[in-house]
Amino acid sequence: MDTAASQIIYEMPQGILNWYDFREGSSVLLVYNKNSCLMDMLKAKKTGLLVCASVEESEEKLFQDRFKVSFDYIVAVGALELSANPVRTLAAWRGLVKDDGFLLLGTDNRLGMRYLIGERDPFTDRLFDGVEGYRGISPALRESLRGRCYSKAELEQFLEESGWTHRTRLSVLPNLDYPQLFYSEDCAPEEVMPTRYFPKYRDPSTVFMMEEYLYDDFVRNGIFHGTANSFLFICSAAGVPCDISMVTVSMDRGHEDNMATVIRKDRVEKIALHGSCGKLKRLAENCERLKSHGVKVVDGTVEGDRYVLPYVDAPTADRYFQNLARVDPEKFIAEMDRFKDLIMGASETVREDAELGPIVKDGYPDLVPLNCFYKDGDFFFFDQEFSEKEFPVFVTLFRFICIAYGPFGCPSLPIDFFFKRYGMADKVGKVSQKSTEFLEKLRNQQDLAGYNKEVLRDPALVMRNKERMGMSEKEWEEYLYNPFAGLEGKKLFLFGSGNYAKKFIAMYRFDYDIVALLDNNPQKWNTELDGYRICRPEKLFELQPSEYKVIICIKDYLPVLKQLKDMGIAHVGVYQGGRVYPGRQACAIYNMCKDFPVKKKYHIGYVAGVFDLFHLGHLNMFRRAKEQCDYLIVGVVSDAGVRDFKHTEPFVPFDERIEMVRSCRFVDEAVEIPYIYRTTKEAYEKYHFDVQFSGSDYVNDPGWLAQKAWLESQGAELVFFPYTQQTSSSKIKALIDKGLA
Repeated sequence: MDTAASQIIYEMPQGILNWYDFREGSSVLLVYNKNSCLMDMLKAKKTGLLVCASVEESEEKLFQDRFKVSFDYIVAVGALELSANPVRTLAAWRGLVKDDGFLLLGTDNRLGMRYLIGERDPFTDRLFDGVEGYRGISPALRESLRGRCYSKAELEQFLEESGWTHRTRLSVLPNLDYPQLFYSEDCAPEEVMPTRYFPKYRDPSTVFMMEEYLYDDFVRNGIFHGTANSFLFICSAAGVPCDISMVTVSMDRGHEDNMATVIRKDRVEKIALHGSCGKLKRLAENCERLKSHGVKVVDGTVEGDRYVLPYVDAPTADRYFQNLARVDPEKFIAEMDRFKDLIMGASETVREDAELGPIVKDGYPDLVPLNCFYKDGDFFFFDQEFSEKEFPVFVTLFRFICIAYGPFGCPSLPIDFFFKRYGMADKVGKVSQKSTEFLEKLRNQQDLAGYNKEVLRDPALVMRNKERMGMSEKEWEEYLYNPFAGLEGKKLFLFGSGNYAKKFIAMYRFDYDIVALLDNNPQKWNTELDGYRICRPEKLFELQPSEYKVIICIKDYLPVLKQLKDMGIAHVGVYQGGRVYPGRQACAIYNMCKDFPVKKKYHIGYVAGVFDLFHLGHLNMFRRAKEQCDYLIVGVVSDAGVRDFKHTEPFVPFDERIEMVRSCRFVDEAVEIPYIYRTTKEAYEKYHFDVQFSGSDYVNDPGWLAQKAWLESQGAELVFFPYTQQTSSSKIKALIDKGLA
């Protein structure tokens, strides 16, 4: 990871307070746990006396006697959880602040949403221990714990009993380490969270629900604040009121672009977190330019390191659009058209691009409903800090449509309706790519790829975790864990005739005895898919239950699983395309060698290629690969695959090419690479190799590097070999063509 990315990650926890207005020259006691970055943040705030202490030290009389002056601020983030007696600790801190001082207390919530949906407790490293109040843990584990989390009610009680009676509580999402959104007690999310909020976790591997989709209901039912992931308490010794309603912080953009928005009762402040005011000036300039084109904006002024705007009591336009989509489709279309006209009229068109559409003089990628209020029948934009010269306006239009359409959509209008309506249907692919590039650059996603992989969920894994929780251990093992188990010697029926069935057939048709496909749709009965007849499910009653197994190849498999159970079908599995199942599938040959002792660096190796006009370079690759692995599988591209991928006709037909590869003494197994499902990921799904070998001409190819990263995430490797320079299939073909000419 490069230095810039490391610095961004190091500074992320500073977002808990780097927007807060500390008095310059003030004295601060930092009660630390692991966040040394908070010390750097406080120094940058130009505080005066800065003292660091552990929880235990801050409670001791000797520590308190050491300082003849009290502190203006005590900052304790993730520290109270380490206290053996929270009330005593808070009371000791109360005695250390000045009469007009503050305690800034950041804490986790044991009833936080993230713990309710499957993140492990930070102290026990198990699920739901904090949710259960740590009642179910053993005495030995309890004795070894360094600390524990508390709920909102418990924390409020501790503060009250210790004398901190004047306080404001902000609910923090996602958590103390990656703070993004803060809400006061009288404020709750009004925006559509799935388009705004990106949950992060210490370890997302056990999460079984999509957190952002739950908040709408939690807000409407009045339980949002009780289940906030973390809290920031701003406690005033003198009873000074706090006027903060909401804070948003962006800490993944780098020093030049990191910003915070603090919404107070009477005004809004956009703060340049690292004192770089160039972004604020550009924001003001963009707003003036938009106004000159008839676009209404919320007027603001630059004041030092912040841009100050009036408070606007109105919903954001994304909420307005998504409500309309559900209740009034006709008005939804009309308002979409009106918003589209604002985007298209925000700047002059300078030229047309064949792939991207109109190119405008000044483009505003964030001229979208997320950054817009709907009030008194008009749209008022804010936060227009981004502008691009010579920009494809369809990128902004694409972002607008996706955000306005939202995660739930419009029941009567597919999203393609608007792409066609606005004349961009044939350009969506390129425009979508440009939109993704803008967001990836804004959020430093390329630099932060490793970090994001650690803290962001995999939606597919979330669904698998949910499936596992919804079944008994026996059902999980039997139906979902490995549908290939128990297939040896059995006939196989696939239930379904869609994409999952097509993939299964393409990858495994030569490995298993597929009898037929089953489907509930009568219109498909007695038709064929890829050479296999589609039958009614009752076809199964013609065989003995012990003779066959049914594998369901449908995404939403639960109704079919129930149907088969009700029919009394004994052997059933569920295949989900894209899932990596344990062990190797199609293992007739492999079973003979899987228990061989591992003698070389790798046990199972894999090589893929066309191998047209077999030559010395191919032989050298197989020799070098076999030198490093006990068992070598070589995948050979089919004739159809060569035509599609290489855009050429193979000189030697597939049957002959695979036979030549198979006859090589360094090759243990030669297999056909499916025409469609031919990626490294899909090969690994099937063969579970330890290493893939490839030619060095792909060593810097982004696609291959992405596959290399994916293999490494599975515990496998990708090794590049230099090709034999003197010869290649292309050179031989060129010589043949020259000789024939």
